[in-house]
Amino acid sequence: MCQGHEATYLPVADMLTLKGTLEAKLEEYNEVVARMDLVLFDQAMEHISRIARIIIHPVGSALLVGVGGSGK
Repeated sequence: MCQGHEATYLPVADMLTLKGTLEAKLEEYNEVVARMDLVLFDQAMEHISRIARIIIHPVGSALLVGVGGSGK
């Protein structure tokens, strides 16, 4: 971890806890911005967690690599 930066995320106890948290945040978003009906399956929740961890950091970055036409 970089000096001067504290961890801003917590370990996830289980997938049900994570799903509950993400559904609450999605509902909050839907009330404020626009309605987005998402299905939060396990793999999607794992990706959301990774993306959130990356964008929290000031110099966070990621590279998405996928097969053409795969929808990634």
